[in-house]
Amino acid sequence: MKTKLFKSIFFIGVFFIMFLPNECFGQESIDQKARMLDLKLELLDSKLELLDSKIKLWESKPKELDIRLHELDSKIKSMDFEPVVMNSKLQEIDSVVKVLQETEIPFEIREQVTYEPEPEFVPQYRSAIMLDPLRLMEGTFHISYERIINGKFSINVSGMGTYATEQGISSIYFINQELSFFNEKTDTYSTYEGEVMA
Repeated sequence: MKTKLFKSIFFIGVFFIMFLPNECFGQESIDQKARMLDLKLELLDSKLELLDSKIKLWESKPKELDIRLHELDSKIKSMDFEPVVMNSKLQEIDSVVKVLQETEIPFEIREQVTYEPEPEFVPQYRSAIMLDPLRLMEGTFHISYERIINGKFSINVSGMGTYATEQGISSIYFINQELSFFNEKTDTYSTYEGEVMA
């Protein structure tokens, strides 16, 4: 019994050794780990370069601000500005305003009168005439007249006339029609055979 068990385990082990691939995909190989390490190092290098560029930018900002500050100082110094002259101008403006307030001119506010044109009279149409264009091709002239009595009721009068002939436009329509009727004795539909138009 033990020898059979040993032989079966031995054959299974030999089978796995011979027929399974050399690389086992359950774990990462050394090459894959080396590639991952290289990628991480490249990423770290790029982050360091980015940090260096940011530091250089931060170092250059105070220099730019100093240059702008010197430019503003030079512009202020080049301006001709006398506070005494400015005060005298403001006092003149104040005196003119006081004189205007003392000699106040009465001002009347006139109401604007606007004339709106009267709206055009648009009559409410309480009737309508209708012509059915689809029936014209069939060979039937259908016209109707409708009149509204009140908000809920209306009267409709319509008239119909046929002008279809075998030589006219509507003959194509009638030729393509099939008429059938229900026969109760045979419990089927029978096709009507005869002239559709007189």
